[in-house]
Amino acid sequence: DGGGGGADTIVLDGTYNLLDLTSASVTGVERFAFNSIQDGEIALTLAQVNSGLTRFYGGTGAHTITINIANSGNLDLTTLSYVDWSNRTDSVDVNGGTLDNIITGTNALNTLTGGSGNDMLYGLNGRDVLEGDSGQDVLVGGTGRDVLRGGSNADNLTGGVGRDILRGDGGADNFNFDDAAESAVGNQRDRIRDFEQGTDHIDVSDITAFAFIGTAGFSGTGSAEIRYEQFAGTSKTVASGDVNGDGTVDFEIALDGLYALQQADFIL
Repeated sequence: DGGGGGADTIVLDGTYNLLDLTSASVTGVERFAFNSIQDGEIALTLAQVNSGLTRFYGGTGAHTITINIANSGNLDLTTLSYVDWSNRTDSVDVNGGTLDNIITGTNALNTLTGGSGNDMLYGLNGRDVLEGDSGQDVLVGGTGRDVLRGGSNADNLTGGVGRDILRGDGGADNFNFDDAAESAVGNQRDRIRDFEQGTDHIDVSDITAFAFIGTAGFSGTGSAEIRYEQFAGTSKTVASGDVNGDGTVDFEIALDGLYALQQADFIL
C-alpha cells in the first residue's frame, strides 16, 4: 500500500518461505524490516524499489531479497542501506528483464541474472554469482570469490580479485584479467571451466605486454612472458605469467581440460 508522508516501514514477521509482493501496491515505503528468527525471502519489483525504498533491516536468520526487472532498467544496490545485514547469510538478488540492464550489486552476497538483453553486471565486494543468460553481456565479479556464467552468446567475463570460477557457456567469450592480483598462484588462482579453443580468448593485455613462450621455462631476462603446462593427472591446464621478467610466476589461470595452448588463444 502507499506509505504516505514520513518514513514508513513494512515489518515482515512470522514464518514464511517466500513473500511475493511483486503484484502488490507498494509505494512510498522507505524501509523493509525482517522481524523474525526464521529464514525468509521477499520478492519486489524494480518499480517498487524505485518508489522511495532506502533501507533494509536484516536481524536474525538468513534473508533473501529478490528484485525483478520486467523489461529495461538499471539498478544500483549500493544506493540502498542495509542494517543488521550479514555478509555471509543475507543476500540481495536481481533478475534482469527482456531488454538491456545495468545491475550493480552490494558488498554482501548477490545473485545477479541479466536476462535476455545485453547486460552489464557488477558484483562488487561480495561473494557473488553473476549469470548473463542470453545476450552479449559484461560480467565483473569485483573483490570476492565469485562465480560468473556468461550465457549463450559472446560475453566478457572479469572475475576480479579473489578465487573465481568463470564459465563462458556458448558464444565467443573473453576471459579478462586486468591485473596480476586478480588470479593468484596455486590454489587461489581463477578457474575457467569451459574454454573453447579457437573461439574463446584469455585477455591479459591490460596487465602488460607478454611474449607467449609455449611450454618453455621463463627466461628471467627482464621480459614479461606467459607460458602453460598440462597436468594429465587432474585433467587441467595452467597458464602462468611472469610480469616483471624475473623468472618467477606472478599469477596463474587454471583451465579445466588438457589444452595445447597457442598464442592465438590469448590477447597479449
